[in-house]
Amino acid sequence: MPTTPRTGLPYFWVTWVTSLLAGEACCEYAPWFRARHKYDKRPRDLNLSAWQLAHTALMEQTVGTLTADGWSVTREDQNAFRLTGTTAILAGKPDLVARKDREHVRVIDCKTGQPSTRDVVQVGIYLIVLPLVWQRPHLAVEGTLVYPTHTQAVTAAEAALIRDRLFALLRKLGTQASAPPPTVPSQRECDWCDIAACPDRWTAADAPAMDVATVSF
Repeated sequence: MPTTPRTGLPYFWVTWVTSLLAGEACCEYAPWFRARHKYDKRPRDLNLSAWQLAHTALMEQTVGTLTADGWSVTREDQNAFRLTGTTAILAGKPDLVARKDREHVRVIDCKTGQPSTRDVVQVGIYLIVLPLVWQRPHLAVEGTLVYPTHTQAVTAAEAALIRDRLFALLRKLGTQASAPPPTVPSQRECDWCDIAACPDRWTAADAPAMDVATVSF
């Protein structure tokens, strides 16, 4: 599929901005580009089948625990949302949303990898955005991360720390139509990036020479 522009407002997926907000990524060009283009995706060396099986098993286990405790649970596509602002659209799909009544709502994301700050940011974004989407801005929503070995609460206070930065980032990337942010190529970020058409992808030739020198410390 050739690269073609998207129509309408720039369209951001939650996971495209979590690493930036967590301080685990620096390249704003990647979410800027994804929000404005349909594009060929670069293949990555990922075992997606193994991840999907492990993720599904962890979700099923979590649903069973919640249901036994009296929660009503909706999953993935049932939880899909779009929040439309003046400069951009933010979309996402929490793994699970559990309810006991209108006032007790918990958002759960299941993670099979090592815990990271971006996981907390992702659930924090859900805590910020979902009450707005549901038109209940004052609803207190709980957040939980579920890992294979433990669970971790995400608090409203943690979400509040990223609220202003989230909307500022969306405004910034949403209004830069003619002047994209500069690329920030690095081995770690480029290895995970799926944008095949990136003009500045890091390659092994960009690695600094590893000359050995004798240095007195």
